[in-house]
Amino acid sequence: MLSFVAVVGLVGCDDDEDCPECEKCEEPSATTILPGEITGNVTLSADTTYRVIGFVNIQPGATLTIPAGTKLIGLKGDRATLQTLRGEEGVTASGKIVANGTSANPIVFTSGESTGNRSRGDIGGVVLNGLAKNNVTGGTRAGEGGAGSGGGTTDTDNSGTLSYFRVEWGGTVISEGNEINGMTFNSVGSGTTLDHLQAHFIADDGFEWFGGTVDAKYLVSTGVDDDNFDMDNGWTGDFQFAVCVQDPNVGNSGFESSHSDDATDDTPFTAPTGYNVTLIGGASDGKEDDGLLLKSNIAGTYKNMIIANFDDFGIFFKDDKSANNFMGTGTGTLELANIMVFCKGQTGTNHTADSTILDSGTKVGGSTLADVRAKLAANTVFTADPAWAYTYPADPFTGSVPNLIPTAAAATDSAVAVPAGFDAATYLGAFDPNGTNWMSGWTEWARN
Repeated sequence: MLSFVAVVGLVGCDDDEDCPECEKCEEPSATTILPGEITGNVTLSADTTYRVIGFVNIQPGATLTIPAGTKLIGLKGDRATLQTLRGEEGVTASGKIVANGTSANPIVFTSGESTGNRSRGDIGGVVLNGLAKNNVTGGTRAGEGGAGSGGGTTDTDNSGTLSYFRVEWGGTVISEGNEINGMTFNSVGSGTTLDHLQAHFIADDGFEWFGGTVDAKYLVSTGVDDDNFDMDNGWTGDFQFAVCVQDPNVGNSGFESSHSDDATDDTPFTAPTGYNVTLIGGASDGKEDDGLLLKSNIAGTYKNMIIANFDDFGIFFKDDKSANNFMGTGTGTLELANIMVFCKGQTGTNHTADSTILDSGTKVGGSTLADVRAKLAANTVFTADPAWAYTYPADPFTGSVPNLIPTAAAATDSAVAVPAGFDAATYLGAFDPNGTNWMSGWTEWARN
């Protein structure tokens, strides 16, 4: 049996004898410190707050079950990270996190600092390491921020379930330029279930995939410091219903999609298939701030999207190989279709359609810049106003869930039917014009 260390104290307090009387403390609660190594099958309790210190490693063959409504915390300096370790093919299954929250009772992994004292990087995040394929030489890649390695040949590997799960104020810095993402999927297999996940105010990427075959849907990335959705090293899964809303003060691209660091033709290609995405920019901090940043020989399918309010470009090809994949002359296949772009940088509330953001830089390989723009404008991109109720506030993070349901006829007229295996959704963006706001009830929209 695994025993935990129980600490009865004040969540969010420093080691200060007078802390129980100070204003910076949260309300008193019983806190249990999770051990650094999870072996066997361990089930937490929703009645207990769990403190995570450093990496909590779910060992190969072990399962950590987290019930709905459970709260996990880390304090500044804890570098709090939950991590599954990959197994050994044919011998030991990968470690698993089975975390099934609900809309009414999501699972929350957050900063234990008191309201007003929280900031990006207070905690780390969640890292799943699996045995699925990637395109790294040798088939195994080490994780960012000192996380474990992932990779193998078992594309159906199972790292567990994350459902209605929120990570807040994550992205702890391990060393310069080496941070933990909000949620990292390192060669994670298709046996894993990912849905209704939020990465909120992360000091690095909200979500990042490094290879693997796992599918994901109902993803929300809010106020992150870097890219919202980052995919690399041969991820071939499906995604559907994804949303990002940037902090007006800081942030990079909605999607940063790349095949490999050196744009090789190594297989598998990074080639996810995705539909129904709403990306809202707003950062004006001098970083790359594109809706879709396509680079390093990227492939895949991106359809039924709404891209709005980005300071730079709605769609940006950063290299000739990616542009060639889009034009049909490359070694990979890149499809961009049924995408509404509504961007004109930070100009207050006067955001209007502007086709000049449909740019591919200067490297377009065998095609001219005009060719790429023409294919985007004529065949794949619709520039129109989604006419939603959202009005680009100076600060989107005041606690209210935004209404991103489009009302424009173009949101349905311009959409394509999704293929079998996806949820039926014949509309642009992540929300049904005749439906409800699926972000309500379980997501966080406060700045601190």
